Amino acid sequence: MNALQQELLSMYKDIKQVLESEGIGFYGIYGTALGAVRENGMVPWDDDIDLGVFEEDLPKVNDALSKKLDPSRYYYHIPSADTHPHVFKRTEDFEQDLKDKKAPFIDIFVIERFPSKGIRKGLSRFNVRLYMLGMSLTYIPNSNVGQVLVRWIPKAVKKFNKILVNKGSEETVLYEEDYRKTFHSRSIYGTPVMHAFEDTEIPIPERWDEMLTSMYGDYMTPPPEDKRSGATGYPHRAYQDFIRNR
Repeated sequence: MNALQQELLSMYKDIKQVLESEGIGFYGIYGTALGAVRENGMVPWDDDIDLGVFEEDLPKVNDALSKKLDPSRYYYHIPSADTHPHVFKRTEDFEQDLKDKKAPFIDIFVIERFPSKGIRKGLSRFNVRLYMLGMSLTYIPNSNVGQVLVRWIPKAVKKFNKILVNKGSEETVLYEEDYRKTFHSRSIYGTPVMHAFEDTEIPIPERWDEMLTSMYGDYMTPPPEDKRSGATGYPHRAYQDFIRNR
């Protein structure tokens, strides 16, 4: 493990301790679940850790991680213009590292309910595309007025999709760039399965093979060297949110 991965692993252990102490369920997802299964730890070229929580647990997650993580070591980011929260490690020059997009972070993705039937499902899939378009517009730099004008799109779309969810639906989605690969039945997550993860353990979805296959295909075969990369994005407006709320 490199130095960044060692920091991320230490961060994960602290987050895990807080969530477990509060009885809040969570999962390692995306490349983190893949790394657990294939490497018994982090993918060698990965540079972040991805955790997932159910949307109904998000208020408890926000409260626990905001209050119980050591504030001298961590900044818990509840975003003004991003799809999910993040835990940042406070570095020696944290404000500058956050501005330069260098501060280590862990994603706390939100597993959202989604319609399972007919027109509602089709309309909601269109709405997710609209949501992601709205999010992409918020990435336009140096335009505070533009940020305010376009920020309503994701919020309005998500509220509308919640109205569309039919009673008893077991479908879920992650509002992310790769959302097309994240439509899963809630039962795929199921009861978390504890799996070796470096020198600790991490809970992964119960039907992890089905999930990883749907997202990555032959996930046990590493990609070619020229296709190996870590996180492709950085938490949006984290620096601006930090400055505004400090």
